[in-house]
Amino acid sequence: MKRICSFTTFGAAMLALMISAASARAQAPAALNQAPKDAQLVLVIPNLQSFSDKLANLKDQLNLPAPAMDDLLGEFKAEFGMDNGFDDNGSMLVVVEDLATALANGTQPAYVMLIPVTDYAAFIGNFNGQADGGLTALTMPGGQPGFAKQVGGFAVLSPDEIAVESYTPGNDAAGYATKAGKLGGDYLSSGDAALFIDIEAMAPALKPVVAGMLDQAEMQAEMMEQQGFPESQTQSMKMMAQVYGAIADVVLDGADSLVKTFDLNDTGIGFTVAMQTKPGSELARLFPGGSADASQLLAMLPDNPYVFASAIDARAVDFVGLIQKFLGAVPDEGPMVGMVAIYKDMMPMLEQMNGVSSVMYPPDQDAMMAGGFMNALTVYTVKDAAAFVEAQKVYMQKLNGLSVPMGLPMDGGDPPVMTFTTSYTENALEIEGVQVDQYQMQTNFPPEAMMEMGEMAGFMQMFAGGYNGYVATKGDKVIMTTALDPQLVTAGLAAADAAGGLGSAGPIAKERPAAIPPSGVMENYLSISGVAQTVNAFMGMMGMEPIQPPADLAPIAAGAGAADNGLAFRLYLPVDTIKFIADTAMQMQGAMMGPPPQGGGPGGPPPAPFN
Repeated sequence: MKRICSFTTFGAAMLALMISAASARAQAPAALNQAPKDAQLVLVIPNLQSFSDKLANLKDQLNLPAPAMDDLLGEFKAEFGMDNGFDDNGSMLVVVEDLATALANGTQPAYVMLIPVTDYAAFIGNFNGQADGGLTALTMPGGQPGFAKQVGGFAVLSPDEIAVESYTPGNDAAGYATKAGKLGGDYLSSGDAALFIDIEAMAPALKPVVAGMLDQAEMQAEMMEQQGFPESQTQSMKMMAQVYGAIADVVLDGADSLVKTFDLNDTGIGFTVAMQTKPGSELARLFPGGSADASQLLAMLPDNPYVFASAIDARAVDFVGLIQKFLGAVPDEGPMVGMVAIYKDMMPMLEQMNGVSSVMYPPDQDAMMAGGFMNALTVYTVKDAAAFVEAQKVYMQKLNGLSVPMGLPMDGGDPPVMTFTTSYTENALEIEGVQVDQYQMQTNFPPEAMMEMGEMAGFMQMFAGGYNGYVATKGDKVIMTTALDPQLVTAGLAAADAAGGLGSAGPIAKERPAAIPPSGVMENYLSISGVAQTVNAFMGMMGMEPIQPPADLAPIAAGAGAADNGLAFRLYLPVDTIKFIADTAMQMQGAMMGPPPQGGGPGGPPPAPFN
């Protein structure tokens, strides 16, 4: 096999491999003890052979056309000439001790790689190195120079001589787990691979970098003003720079560390990002956490076949503070006045909200034919139901006729404008002794924007064009629908105080422990079965066979947890579900292409009498 990769490419390939990989849950990887104290970036794969085997298993489960995944570790070793002395069952690390300075200076960071070895002398012999107990010069693939020394059961490699010579293990795996926090530490301390970033250490160097990027955006906007671009466009650019700057300040001032992980097993693939905040910081105050439980909110929804379901425990997130922070960075005048007004008018509702759960059910085919697609039910848990409904009514009244710029113009003119038409009728009907209000909200997209969307304009209008629905209250619950369906309101009122609604059993309950981080403040589920039921309505119109998913097909899940000044966000993809999606897509593609040609055409049998 040709060995033409440079040592820099070698390091970059390993960085890419491990950034895309990370955790499940087990014992803390001992390899973290080999990282130096206070490194700003550490990437670790605790067991290379296990990781490679899991990727091979995934390839077989999904029938992926990727032969290299059969033995990725073997491919890696062969590509980079690591034939001898390599410990297949060992851990691998990539360490950057001072990433912030390199980013600030615009230079490549000095890094070292720790490669597990069974025989150090044999390993460096792969690169014409001689083991003499100290720093060794190597000739890496492609003829690039490199350096190595032995640390325990590892070869420390780098193209940077000083980085290798000065490298000292910190023997502090526990310290990294502690800095990652409760949630981040759980994922960092166990799994297939993990990435740790010390935000606190990097912040002083990153702030000038961010400030420079914002100054460049400001200068670009001013240059555009001088070139005659409309004020609405240049002011939008300045406003967005201010908003991004405000967000960056909060994160860099309040974040302690960041952990990114990926875990892989027979049942699912998980991607997790966890951030630990500094106690008392503004960032920590925006995400207070506490005894949140989004699953209880989800259980307030009727347990029927669904497309998408979501629940958020608002006590764990300061939505009011988040929006105020956003609004504080937006000028009182300019192109975003309309959007700012929408957020300001929402504040009284957010101040009342303790939690919210929402579900979208497959739309009725008759309703779809009439242009109605949204068939959703939302349950708000609030401090004062009457006050929440009154605030909602006022919000809709203010929304009526409001104009909001829709993106930036492509021709340098004024931006297209989106408007809203709303109405609200109190006591429109009565259901089981409960007075039910009715509302209507229509989004009016600008014609020029709809023309640019082409065929997608119809779907845009179907999904976001507007809807009619009902509003009802029951105790501290406010039930809201997006369809004029009294039965949906009745089901919502009945389920709001029940304990056995959506997610209490079945695929969601089974999947939740693996899919949602501990102390779950948010849960989201996309049901492929519900999507299939929705798509089948369209396929029926086109004379195509319906999609028939398994009854117990697990949903795609995303969620968040908040605990001890830490946050964790996680995406979970069930393997069987991904396989079903891939297989169904191939079947649909084959059906749309039709049967193979007959009568001697390409791929078909020859015509009679030759057949």
